[in-house]
Amino acid sequence: MTYDTDFAAIMAAIDCTADMIRADLGVITEKLPELRRQALADPRRRNRDAKRYALGGALTVLGFERIDPIAITGLLGNPRRMLTWLVDARAVIGDAPLADLVDAVFEHADRYDWCRQWGVHIDWLHGKALYDAAVTSFVTSGRTGANERWRRDTITADQEQLISRICTWRQITEPKVTTRGEAFDWIYAAGGNPTWWGPPATPADWID
Repeated sequence: MTYDTDFAAIMAAIDCTADMIRADLGVITEKLPELRRQALADPRRRNRDAKRYALGGALTVLGFERIDPIAITGLLGNPRRMLTWLVDARAVIGDAPLADLVDAVFEHADRYDWCRQWGVHIDWLHGKALYDAAVTSFVTSGRTGANERWRRDTITADQEQLISRICTWRQITEPKVTTRGEAFDWIYAAGGNPTWWGPPATPADWID
């Protein structure tokens, strides 16, 4: 191998490396807006999660780990009814810990069922708000354009399952989509996750 051949090979390798670096930089540049958004949101998310864990830990210390979290959500979401029932329970079992009073409330099957219905309803409203915020944030982020690199990637398993679920709910034939971009557009146009299409029925007022 001559000197010229060696030099040519080295230059070709350098050019190839430069092309790879430019390609990587292009990918990084495309991802920067989303990475910035995640970086800004991450501390807030960690703070929210920390508060949730702390609250859950406090309730566990007080004995609430044995109580249905959906039912307790419904009970706490109806404070006037909750206070009335807790007073009734205290009159029966005496000056007991709060978790024991709640247990006494839930020993009445009709009260438990009513609280659980409200818990499901409240939980749906909370989840719907988070879902809408996440979808809106992504759509307004500027990353849904036709030229976004992620659009060319293969459809994900989650997208396939969601499309199948939507088609089952709507009783329509599943579309033939193969990329993430096509799947995103179809799901968005179809109304998104069926879980959030409509709230569960609002529980009827309690009648003594």
